[in-house]
Amino acid sequence: MGHRSMRDEPADWSAAVFAHNESANIVACLDAVIGQRPQARFPVYVLVNGSTDATARKVREFAAGHPQVMLVTINLGDKANAWNTYVHEIAPGASIHFFVDGDTRPIPGAFLALARTMQARPEAMAVGALPATGRDRVGWSRRMQAFGRLAGCLYALRGQWLRDCREQELRMPVGLIGEDLLLSCLVKQRYGPGALALPDPRLAFAPEARFAFRSMSPARPGDWVKYAKRLVRYRVRDYQLALLLGHLANHGLRAMPVDVGELYRQMPGPPRYRWSGRSTPVDMLAVRNIRRVRAARGRR
Repeated sequence: MGHRSMRDEPADWSAAVFAHNESANIVACLDAVIGQRPQARFPVYVLVNGSTDATARKVREFAAGHPQVMLVTINLGDKANAWNTYVHEIAPGASIHFFVDGDTRPIPGAFLALARTMQARPEAMAVGALPATGRDRVGWSRRMQAFGRLAGCLYALRGQWLRDCREQELRMPVGLIGEDLLLSCLVKQRYGPGALALPDPRLAFAPEARFAFRSMSPARPGDWVKYAKRLVRYRVRDYQLALLLGHLANHGLRAMPVDVGELYRQMPGPPRYRWSGRSTPVDMLAVRNIRRVRAARGRR
């Protein structure tokens, strides 16, 4: 992993951009990120993890004309691991840290809206942005605010919370899907049943802060496979979060698993297939994925 570190140079803002095979979107994302504060530069770390396309090359070319942008290459293609890398190894002493997915574009003024909300809400450790695009953007926005759930596409964390996270050695389990939902629980300090359905003053939202992305369409055949894979990932995520939050509720944060393989091994047995109507094939593929990872962990 190579990067220039600015950890010893305190900054007011800092941004982490996560990119896995995002060569088609990363330049537009970075344009939008640096455009949030063009007159006052802030460090932007692009964590390219496990990419096999031209993402790293495009970031390198972009950074040549924008010295505030720094490429961080990570062999493992895993967002939770990349999040750990930023928080525990890279993050400078900024007062606010912005987290952005490489396939999204923060709309103009989004960072400032997040920062202003954080300043106005001293109890808030995290502030979430809301979607500007997507067929379900209205419903999605309503659920995020009603249940207290961040979207990984764009959110901000208070610098003090990151420092506490480092001091406690609190890390995401590698391989976790839905790190934004786990983060929501960590910020709210809520685990177990209902943790993802309860708002909390420690997690706020800035309605003026929005992010845009390209929605999938049935008119584009290339999106069909992506959509199917996404459904399976979401089902795996549901299994993971239910198991993890129950484990944390019973044993506390010090029992946070290192990776999902360790989490799966805590199951009394491998998950069983369940009939769930039309979504049964998705559930079967998700269970197969969990069984495979669990078995591999057991052979170590």
